[in-house]
Order: sequence, then C-alpha cells, then structure tokens
Amino acid sequence: MREILQFCWNSITSKKRCIGYGIARVSKALADIVAPFIVGFIINSLVAGVAIQSLVMWCMAVAVLGVASALLDYFANYTYSKLQSGSSYQLEKQSIDHVWHWRQDCYATFEPAEYQRRVNNDTNDTSIFFLMSCAKFLVSVGTIAALMIVLLSINVVVALLCGVLTVVSGLGYLHFRNEVFRKNLQYKQAFARYATCELSQYADVTFIRRHNLFGRYSQALDRSYEGVRSGYIQNNEVVARLTSANAAMCACLQAVMLLAAAWQIAIGNMQVGYLATVSSYFSMLVSTVEYFTEFGIEYQACKASYGRLREIAQMPKEPNGSQAIQDVSALGCKDLTFAYPGKDVATIRDLNAEFTPGHLWAIAGHNGCGKSTLMKLLDAEWAGLYQGSIEYLPAGPKGTACVEQANVDHYALRRDVIGYTEQEPPVVEDTLLNNLTLMCQEQPPRERVMELVRLLGLEHLLSTCPDGLDTVLDDSRPALSGGEKQKVAIIRMLLADPKVMLLDEPTSALDAQSVDALVQLLRQKSRDRIVIVVTHDQKLLDACDEVLRLG
Repeated sequence: MREILQFCWNSITSKKRCIGYGIARVSKALADIVAPFIVGFIINSLVAGVAIQSLVMWCMAVAVLGVASALLDYFANYTYSKLQSGSSYQLEKQSIDHVWHWRQDCYATFEPAEYQRRVNNDTNDTSIFFLMSCAKFLVSVGTIAALMIVLLSINVVVALLCGVLTVVSGLGYLHFRNEVFRKNLQYKQAFARYATCELSQYADVTFIRRHNLFGRYSQALDRSYEGVRSGYIQNNEVVARLTSANAAMCACLQAVMLLAAAWQIAIGNMQVGYLATVSSYFSMLVSTVEYFTEFGIEYQACKASYGRLREIAQMPKEPNGSQAIQDVSALGCKDLTFAYPGKDVATIRDLNAEFTPGHLWAIAGHNGCGKSTLMKLLDAEWAGLYQGSIEYLPAGPKGTACVEQANVDHYALRRDVIGYTEQEPPVVEDTLLNNLTLMCQEQPPRERVMELVRLLGLEHLLSTCPDGLDTVLDDSRPALSGGEKQKVAIIRMLLADPKVMLLDEPTSALDAQSVDALVQLLRQKSRDRIVIVVTHDQKLLDACDEVLRLG
C-alpha cells in the first residue's frame, strides 16, 4: 500500500491543492456529522417544552451546515477533477517514457493496442484510487471515530453495538479479498487481449474486405471476447457475493440496534430525540463500513493495475553511454556477430567493415542476409545485444581514438550525427512542411524545402493539398502513396543533413526520374559525409563506389 501511495503522490503536480482537497473532504464529513446531532438536540428541546423561538438559531445552524457541506462538496469535486486528470496523465506519460527506453529485444512481443489500453486504464484506475478512494478511506476513519465519540456521549450500549457492526462488517472482505484480486486481474488481462484483437479488425479492414475474410475475423473476435465475458462475469459474481453478504449482515444488525435504542429510551437511559440522531448516525456507519468493503475491492483492483504498470517500469532499459559525439569521420565494425533474441542462428556473423566519407556505400545481398539489421546496428538500435565491436571515429586531429558504441550516448548520436530513412516511413499528424522538416533541429528556409520537393518530384502532391505545405497530414489524410511517403522521408534526411546517412531501400517505391535525382543528391552528399544505402536497385548499385555484399 505504501509503495502505491508514494507512486501516486509523486504524480501530483500541485501538492498544496491535494492537501486542500483532503481538508475539504474531511470538513464536509464533519459538517454532515454535526447536523444530525443538532436535530436530535432540537427534538429533545421541543419534548422538554422549550419555546420554539429559542431554537431558531439552532435551526439556522442546521441550514448553514447544509450549505457549507454543499459548497465543500463542490470545491472537493472541482479540485478532484483537476488533480485526477493531471495525475493520470503524469502516470501515463511515465509509462510511455519507460516503453520508449526499453531494451530493443523487449519489443519482440510488443502489442501497441494492448499496452495502450493497459496504460490508459491502469493509470486512470490507480490515480482514481489514490485521490478518491484513499480520501474516502481517511474520511471514513475520521467519521467512525467522530460518530463513536458522539454515540458514547449519547448512550454506551448503542455505541458498543455500532462498534460491533464496524468490526463484523469487515469480516466479509477478509474472506473474499484474495479471490477479488485474482478475478479482477484476470478480467483486465483478458480485456487487454481483446483490445488488441479489436484494433487489428480496424487496421486490417481493407485486407478483410478485399479477400472476404469476414467470417474468419469475426470468429477471432468472438473467441477473444469470450475471455472478456467470462472474466467480467466471474469478477462481478465474486463482488456480488461479497456485497450481498455484507448487506444482509448490516440489515440484521440494524434491527438489533433499533431494538436496543428503543429499550434504552424505555428505561430512561436515552432521550427520545436522540433516536433520530442515532438512526442517522447508524446509516452513516453502515455506509462507512460498506465503503471499507468497497475500499478493499478498489484496493485489490488498484493493486492489479499498479502491478501491471510496474511490469512496464521494470522492463530492462537499453544501455546507453555518456560520451556525446558531434561529428564522425569513420565508422566500422570488427568481428561483429548478431542474432535476434530467441534465434539460434546469427543474422550477421564475424563481419568486418569500415565506412568513410568520399564514397557512396551500398550494402547488398539476398533477403534475410542482414542488410537492414546492419543498418540498425550502426544506428545503435540494438546497443548491448551484439558481439564484437561497433566503433565511431570522432572528427578531429590525427590519432583521435575510436569510441565503442557502448560508450556513446546513442540518443545524442541519432539526434546530432546519424540519420536513418526507413523502408516504410511513417507520416506524423502535422502539416506537410513539419513532416518534411521533422528531423531538423533548426527550421530550414522554405525555399530549400521547395527545392528538394521539386528535385524529387513531389510537386504533384502539393497540387492535391488544399493548403500546400501547410496542409495537415496523417497516415491516411490526404492519402499518400508508398512512393510519396518515401520521398517525404528522404527529404527529411536531406534537410536534417546529418554527418552519417543511412538509407534502407530508398528507391523501392520511386519512379525512374526520382531515382536519378536521388542518385545525384547522394553522390553530392557522399563527398564529405558517410552515406550508406541498402538496395536491390541495380541503377543505385551501379552509382555506388563501394558495395558490401552480405550472405
């Protein structure tokens, strides 16, 4: 429990606001306790024959307490909405940051939809538990203490019976708590798997329609949902058993309490007006004790959510060095061997190569021989998971020592030194201009952007965009072809102008004219930069000065 509270407390950006929220909750509870006592006092005064005029102030006090309770409730709810939304976002952001920095092999079984649903739901549940449930728990503890003090001052017997109620009602939770936790965890995991299946139904809708696979995908969705349905029913069944047992127990104890209160009034140990007070307090105690049961359920649910968030946080982070390199005059590998995690056969074995400026380099070979893998290794994406060495020679005076990849800050390396163009580059939801300048640390002149747009034949895309370079794009709107996305990625690289350029199959979706333009641009860049392309394109291979053949 302490670990969960500390975890959530750290996500609160305004600690003072959180304390004010707690004070408001407690103050409201105290106002709600005082009002029934005053009502009982008023009834006793009327029974005793006190003039009604002398009770006006007490009646006004009841009204003032009611208004104060309503205002405090409004303030608490308003403050809660601010705190909860901020806390939930901070927890979600932390989880996303952990996912960004996982070691590369952790993504082997990564399902974006499952983790999106898990992170979104679990951070929300954890935040709500901390702000709402824990506040209610503290208020409930304070309420029970205050009610018992007042009840003892009214009648000891009734107070003791109410104390028994508090203890007995908690026994049901102790019996059911482990089962509640287990069923809740099973349900959440089943729901996350269903979310993954559901997302694939949307992502593959064109494929499903094209090949008339409605039946197959519908059956897959049915199988996935069956796990959710079963988990939901089992989870609710055990919660229903717990709450029903507790409600039956409270009903029996209420009858005993009323009988005892009537007996105490009959023998003169309690004033009749306080029967209304005791009845109100008893209802408060029942609600409070029932909340303790609910709190137990909420705690077990939060415990499951927190455990799933901890799984994300405890995944191994990729290793990263501390040395920042601003420029590279050579990079190479010595006796480089790499096998994908879980694979017995190495994709790359005992490779030795060195890449320098002044040449346009190509990596060629059959499919699966490790061409793209080598590019990702040079890009430091598989840091710490290879054998041999990958070294970078910083630009500097003769005799400057090479730096092993393990010692390099590879986030800074990819930001400042190495650029990478993927085979299937994504388009971010932003303007076309910002997509083209995505990798630039400083915004380039618009004229330079248009120059590259014309050179690579992307002008026709502008003619279909209503706002030109300022048109907002995403992966489907306006729909970009594979070749257009590839041109966007290449222009990103050229505008960023890194010292090392890695291009993976850059011409696979380009027309002949665009290939010619790209070849000329890459040859120009290779004069003072390290430019490496992975390609099957014979025209591009013929234009390269050096070809490293794998496999």
